Amino acid sequence: MNKAFEFALKHYGLEEIKGRKHEPIIIEAFKTVGHGWIKDDETAWCAAWMGYCLHKAGLEFLKTVRARDYEKYGKETKMPKIGDIAVFWRYKESSGYGHVGFYVSEDEHDIYVLGGNQSNEVRISKYPKSQLLGYREILKASVTDTFELQNIKKEQNEFLERLGILRKDKYTLDNEIAALIQEFTFKNK
Repeated sequence: MNKAFEFALKHYGLEEIKGRKHEPIIIEAFKTVGHGWIKDDETAWCAAWMGYCLHKAGLEFLKTVRARDYEKYGKETKMPKIGDIAVFWRYKESSGYGHVGFYVSEDEHDIYVLGGNQSNEVRISKYPKSQLLGYREILKASVTDTFELQNIKKEQNEFLERLGILRKDKYTLDNEIAALIQEFTFKNK
């Protein structure tokens, strides 16, 4: 797992504040990606959250609030690992609208991602494979990250085992994943 994914996981459950107040961390995410004039947490924030997580992990990030800009980030991969970036289209493929999050797992029809602005919070949600635009490997920023790549398969399997998800099973349920992630997060704070 990469440090950006770990940062996002530690913030699992962070949500928009209803009413006139706004979640300061979401506002900080907008500021980090160069859009500090956005002062509310109702504006679509999945791309700002991605950039914020990458920034907090000391990795290269995009100064954008457009999810589909991540289609060109990093390096394309057809075999995603936990923590790689998944980019989706919304409404229709030509709309320009999208969503971005960290790859977690998949089943026959859906891809599970950890991301911001998923039901107005940081959580794991599923998205149809038919709306996937692509997977992107995160740009590494240090020798430490390169060393970590050697252990990625082991870490990925350990993480999936802790969550009770076996990728080869191609079977996951959003509610079960959310509950297990929440339990994992509290145990590892």
